[in-house]
Amino acid sequence: MEAHNPKKRSPAPWILGIGALLAILSAIAGLRSGAPLATGLEGTAAPEFLLPRLDSAAAQPKSGPAQSRGKPLLLHFWSPSCEPCVAELPTWQALAAQGRAPGGDFTVLTVTAEEPADVRNFLTQRKIQLPTVLDADAAVHEAYHVAGIPHTVAISKTGVIVRELVGAHSAQELEQALDAARNAP
Repeated sequence: MEAHNPKKRSPAPWILGIGALLAILSAIAGLRSGAPLATGLEGTAAPEFLLPRLDSAAAQPKSGPAQSRGKPLLLHFWSPSCEPCVAELPTWQALAAQGRAPGGDFTVLTVTAEEPADVRNFLTQRKIQLPTVLDADAAVHEAYHVAGIPHTVAISKTGVIVRELVGAHSAQELEQALDAARNAP
């Protein structure tokens, strides 16, 4: 009697094709559902930077996460050319004012990679007062894995990223992120 020697067979190419198609469709469905794209930074130390301030009310010529140590920080990446960013600016202005008010226990810092004069004109024309820094070479955007804007990072008082919000968010969602930063060790 002859021994049976089964050969390993690879799946038919059409089965692999169907599997790949299903994976692509699943990814597209996740993007369309508004599911945020995680960057994997939650729980890690916030990358440090020191960038020039663009806002006229700047007490310091440069700012970064270290200047907020001891207080939670909401770091917000935005652009004047981004419609969702512009729509949520009043919320950001209110949050920044709340943080600067007597007894304010957090800091807001916004980051843009746009032309400084354009950003200053934009903020002035709309009477928006936000602590804003210029990331001219987008190195900070890269360090925080910002693939699209708006993008918000909530950082604890000890400098740990506790929450990331990709896309536009309501005031309530931003407050929840801030609370997470307040309550983090």
